[in-house]
Amino acid sequence: MKFSMLLSLIMLPFTFLWQSGGNVNEAFESGTVEIALRKIGHDILLQAGDSTSRVLPIEKINDYTYHIKFDKPFSFSPDSLVATIDQTFANYGVNQKYLVNVVSCSDDAVIYGFGMFGNISKPFANNDTSSNEMVPCKGRDQESQCYYVKIIFEQGTKANYLMLGVPFLLLFIPLLLWLYKRNDNQILDAVTEDEPLLRLGNYTFYPIKNELLINDDLISLTFKESKLLEILATNPNVVVSRDDLQKLVWEDEGVIVGRSLDVFISKLRKKLDQDPRLTIVSEHGKGYVLRINA
Repeated sequence: MKFSMLLSLIMLPFTFLWQSGGNVNEAFESGTVEIALRKIGHDILLQAGDSTSRVLPIEKINDYTYHIKFDKPFSFSPDSLVATIDQTFANYGVNQKYLVNVVSCSDDAVIYGFGMFGNISKPFANNDTSSNEMVPCKGRDQESQCYYVKIIFEQGTKANYLMLGVPFLLLFIPLLLWLYKRNDNQILDAVTEDEPLLRLGNYTFYPIKNELLINDDLISLTFKESKLLEILATNPNVVVSRDDLQKLVWEDEGVIVGRSLDVFISKLRKKLDQDPRLTIVSEHGKGYVLRINA
């Protein structure tokens, strides 16, 4: 009976991912594509030798079109751009067909573009996004100016959500095993009809939705806030090192986070301040611990 219940809990995330993977619009709502787009913007600036400028918030134009914008001009190599976007989408499990335009900020002219149709990349120039012919601009670096990157996904293409569920499962199985063995009413595993949840004192934590609930007050979490809280919540009253937190939350993006960890911890503290039994404590020189008082 216990084994059957545990197996059901393990399969629940995959059921959720399968049901939510019907089309591109549902994929975008999950936030995975937005994270991949920010990673692309970050890599474009690094390839231009710029490690200080900002990638502006991703603009969602409609269900299938996104803009990546930057706060400063930059140059780019078409070859590197194609490889960066293709590799990043592959890493994040985003497998739908797409078109890319690099657009001039001053007049919205398409400076360079390409389409990924299956495993074949087809560059095009000007405004002719239907061209299948190779053009001579590939291999020539583009001069530094203000650009933004426009990415258009094919409508109705199914994304590879089961691949996205693999890293989640690797984190989720140890969590379930730990909760299964723990007889502590401060953090309980429970399952609604929709998804798993964690109880933290008076809070109910929904890791998949990135939400906290307390006294009918729904509190939204960012992706990183949710991931940090999940790590701390599965190790209550145990110090988790800064290195481990940074590795688990930021390593896949290849970004040096600096004081970003402290900023996100501060935000989490404010969102947990409605239950005085919950505190996130900094252990000097060690890391952070989620204290749960009886």
